[in-house]
Amino acid sequence: LIFVHNHPSGDATPSEMDKLITRSLVLAARTVGVSVYEHIIVSPNEHFSFREQSLIWAISSTPPSKNTILS
Repeated sequence: LIFVHNHPSGDATPSEMDKLITRSLVLAARTVGVSVYEHIIVSPNEHFSFREQSLIWAISSTPPSKNTILS
């Protein structure tokens, strides 16, 4: 899966909510045997790639603990 969304403000930096949602999507996909390859945030001036910043790999290689709360 590849997720893409926009930040019309012009700043493609991921918010804490973007990071939390990405983690939730990766963990949900994992439960059905699907990999999340990328999450990209686009804005009029720039983009942010979770993969290029090694954030997708950090999430997908970390098994959830029993105390993990997914909203």
